[in-house]
Amino acid sequence: MLEPLLKSIQASPSSLDNRLVLADWLEEHDDPRATWFRASCELSIWRENPLESAPIRQLEAQSWRQLRAGWLQSLTHSTRFLRGRSGLLEVWANQQALRGIFSQPDLAPWIASLRIFGAFELILEELTPPLTHSLHTLDLRNLAIGPVEFEELCQRIDSLGEDWQIRGLDLRGSLLDSAAWSVIQSHRFAESMQWIRFDDGVCPIYRADSSKSAPTNRSRTLPEWMQGYLPSPNSYSGKELVNSLGMRFVRVPAGRFVMGSPIVERNHEQDEHLHPVHLTRSFYIGETAVTQHVYQTVMRDNPSRFLETLNSGCRPVDCVSWFDAERFCEELSALPDEKSAGRRYRLPTEAEWEYACRAGTTTPFAFGEQLSPALANYGSMIGSTTPVGIYPGNDFGVYDMHGGIREWCADRYAANYYLESPLENPPGPESGRDRVLRGGSWEVAEDHCRSAYRLYYMVDSHLSGIGFRVVCETVNPS
Repeated sequence: MLEPLLKSIQASPSSLDNRLVLADWLEEHDDPRATWFRASCELSIWRENPLESAPIRQLEAQSWRQLRAGWLQSLTHSTRFLRGRSGLLEVWANQQALRGIFSQPDLAPWIASLRIFGAFELILEELTPPLTHSLHTLDLRNLAIGPVEFEELCQRIDSLGEDWQIRGLDLRGSLLDSAAWSVIQSHRFAESMQWIRFDDGVCPIYRADSSKSAPTNRSRTLPEWMQGYLPSPNSYSGKELVNSLGMRFVRVPAGRFVMGSPIVERNHEQDEHLHPVHLTRSFYIGETAVTQHVYQTVMRDNPSRFLETLNSGCRPVDCVSWFDAERFCEELSALPDEKSAGRRYRLPTEAEWEYACRAGTTTPFAFGEQLSPALANYGSMIGSTTPVGIYPGNDFGVYDMHGGIREWCADRYAANYYLESPLENPPGPESGRDRVLRGGSWEVAEDHCRSAYRLYYMVDSHLSGIGFRVVCETVNPS
């Protein structure tokens, strides 16, 4: 009976009847792989039209709680079993065993339904922080938008580290030996590959090809129902620079914006006076904060409290003073490959930083009126820094501007500087002891992560919540 059934499934993998029969057979033999087929059948019900499907209209919070709990628990168990035994599914060898069961077309409308009917927020409330931050808000959204292959998701899960083992979600070595090896290999080239990172739900993966740029027309890659969730394609500058160390920089176009915050903004501070600013030149700003790997390469030192490990990804360097950041810029600019390419590095001005952070928005955060654990690392919920770039980027394609790590700016601090700063390219006060920090960090409250929030410290401060990102000046910035 089994052999004809497997051949039938291979010939028609989308047949619900075939999958249900096989699921029944597997359950009768106490085989946990039945879970995979049951889940794929349920997902297929919602495959046609997520907005009109009757099962989705009937989806309630209680049923989602049951589905979520059962799916996660059985997924871990059955994936371990899947590699541990052979025979029943040999006909689906290699990639087909992974991609054929939970395919992107199956998952897309299912995840769409979670967002449309409010269950997406339920995920954020119920799941543990590492799962909330890393899997559902990034990888599942990417699965919904596609194209993302299931093996790449497994690699992503495999890179998340020991916390996942505690929560019973460790898939390390459970799906493919090659997946674990791919993670190890990719870590060696983490700066050029950006740790198998997704581009805000559109590009499936950043590869080592430095000529690959972000899409300039996102509307062609997104389903119609998803158009409202991502920025307009016209808001993306569309140019990227990669230096000799694999550091990625996003071109931010010249433009005008209103710097600071209105009095009516929640948690508005007195030093955030609204004033117009005109940045007359485009500039390249770091896609992420400077990582420990890059800092170690340039400075031959790593002062960070939260050190990188093989499983932690590329964390931002922390515990660096303003002087350290300045010296890093000098040393990086002096590297032979950078000098010959005509590239020079510096800290961003406070105006450049806020302009890049806002990316055309006027709300307290680049993502809207409020921040959430799905969008940034703040409020000591995780208790440390996290790998760069795992949270969604803004409309310019810049990552981690809210929370994560405070970032040094070039400017001195003066509380009333906004009242007298020049309209064009404000350089900051001419005198002052302290320097400006922006962005908030992993340990501070939401209001300290606002786009307009200003902080200052002495230039020799070394704190675990302080890092920096840099601006790259080129011979031809435009």
